[in-house]
Amino acid sequence: MARRTTTRRTTANAHTPEARAARVRAAIDSMVPPSALLSRLFRVSRASDIDLHDIVRFLEADKALALRVLSVCNRLRQTERDELEAIPSLRRAIVMLGLEPVRDAVLAVSVYDSIEAARERAEAKARNDHESSTKSQRSPFVRSELDWAGLWRHTVAVACAAEQLAIALPAMHVQSSRAFVMGLMASTGKFALDIVLPESYTRVLALARMRLSSATQAETEVLGINNLEASAHLCTRWNLPDEDASAIGAIASAADPKTEQQVDAVAFILHCAQMIARSCHLGFSGEYDELTSPAKTHRFMGITEHLCDQITRKLPAIVAERAALLGIEEATDTELMIDAVGRANREIASHHEIADAHAEHAHRAMNVLASVTRTIERSSSSADIHAVAGSILEASGALFGSDDHTLFVRPTFGNAWIALRQNKDELTKHTHPIASRVLDIQHSSLQQDMTGWIELADPAMLGRLPISAAPWLSEMYQNDASARVMPLVFDSDTGCCALLVHKRAFDDAAKRVELLRALSTVWGSRIVAWSQMQQLQSQSSHHATSMVELTSMQDEIRSQSMLAELGKDTATVMEQVEMPVSVIAYRADQLAHATNDVHVESVARTICAAANEVSAVLELLRERTEKLAGDVGGEGSSASVAPQQAVRTTHTN
Repeated sequence: MARRTTTRRTTANAHTPEARAARVRAAIDSMVPPSALLSRLFRVSRASDIDLHDIVRFLEADKALALRVLSVCNRLRQTERDELEAIPSLRRAIVMLGLEPVRDAVLAVSVYDSIEAARERAEAKARNDHESSTKSQRSPFVRSELDWAGLWRHTVAVACAAEQLAIALPAMHVQSSRAFVMGLMASTGKFALDIVLPESYTRVLALARMRLSSATQAETEVLGINNLEASAHLCTRWNLPDEDASAIGAIASAADPKTEQQVDAVAFILHCAQMIARSCHLGFSGEYDELTSPAKTHRFMGITEHLCDQITRKLPAIVAERAALLGIEEATDTELMIDAVGRANREIASHHEIADAHAEHAHRAMNVLASVTRTIERSSSSADIHAVAGSILEASGALFGSDDHTLFVRPTFGNAWIALRQNKDELTKHTHPIASRVLDIQHSSLQQDMTGWIELADPAMLGRLPISAAPWLSEMYQNDASARVMPLVFDSDTGCCALLVHKRAFDDAAKRVELLRALSTVWGSRIVAWSQMQQLQSQSSHHATSMVELTSMQDEIRSQSMLAELGKDTATVMEQVEMPVSVIAYRADQLAHATNDVHVESVARTICAAANEVSAVLELLRERTEKLAGDVGGEGSSASVAPQQAVRTTHTN
């Protein structure tokens, strides 16, 4: 038993956000490793005795890469001052700029190469796994739906905007080369998440688009980790300084700084650069939340509208140059601006589409609320099934159309099903053929998720209905493929059941679970209330009958008690009268024996005989009175038990 509990606990822990995030990080480690050049460069640059010749030698081993790195070094050097003499070699670049800017240039060139190489490996592995699996086990090959070209363009735009902000804000003490490289690294998390989980990341973007929210929030909900956390993890994985990973992780908190002291300078610059790049619509950001200009919220940090406008005007040209320099794409600034206008128009159209969908959903929700209100108003405190069914059918017709729809109800176990329909505002009650069938769903296999419309033409769906209702429903609507049924009530305690059938098909919007759940809950509660009211009325009627019987029994007891008291009083009087009569008989007999007078003797014997007769009559009357008192007492005790039983039965009912 303990082993089972441990297994269940382990399984539950495997689905926690922390566990999901750990699995995603492990997948990123295996599928997006650092390049050998980066690993060696960071290892050598951190050594206590740096050998300049060794660094130059392994950098120049790849002539094409060395040329790209040198071009980036020259461009990074010319950002602050124009018309400088070009640096002729990497050795000269390290001497003139220092090791860190050259290292940033190598990282800038390697980011694109490493991410694209990881993407190609992931797609090749997925394709091989798909082709090597058997047809029975084969699942559709999932291709990423992320706009990689657009996201790379946006990434370069963020890096260029960060570079320009670092130059314009010297008080931040952030090197422009570092700002550029960190701008590239800030978006690597989105690429990494799409590489390891292409299907899930497509759902993330769809969720963010539907909600008009940030992708960061949707990523956390679906994957357990967001793109900023993934980017920070890549920084650590690629042996970048810890402050770089911390800066990327702090971008979200830099969106609302309270004071200048609470802001990480690099994180603040990256956040503002992302806002500026999004406002230019350069590429695809994957973010759908409300865009606010940094000048409105970060003026106290030196961000002004003039600065944002300056960067925005020259950003397309800078992005076109840097994208070509890094080998990402060849495009002019004019082409980038035309594409940005098109993306802005498509984004506006998409927002209108989403707003229309939200408005339609709100309209349906309002209709549902109106239907619920009408049902409650018309059927509240109603003991008439016609009133309850009429309110439900009227609301159902208003929501789903006035086509043929029927409400099937069974009050309790042992009752027959009844069908109620509404035709031309007249509700008719049918009991055939349902009432003639034996329907008992006490052992029904009704499932818990019965909310929604069930197609009666689908035999598999009929398993969600009460097992006794499915056969005759299927038989009644066997020639109507569009018929749908919505289970409303199934009370396993009382046996109360209700099913709503519509003879029409519905669109997807009419099948929304959250709307149907509200409807079925309210409609079902009205029917349950009616069923309970019927039971209360039945119990009240039984209680009234029991009270009448109890009153009758109490009257009978009262009458019998009076007779018993009368018998007791009569017996007492008889005892008091019998003694003198016996004395008279005894003395008359003594007188008859003692006298010599014939006349006196005759009178005495007559008196004695009369006294004996009176005594016999009194004895007989006493015996009968005692018997009557005994009979009345027995009946009274038994009658007193019956009302008590009636009272107990009444209270129980």
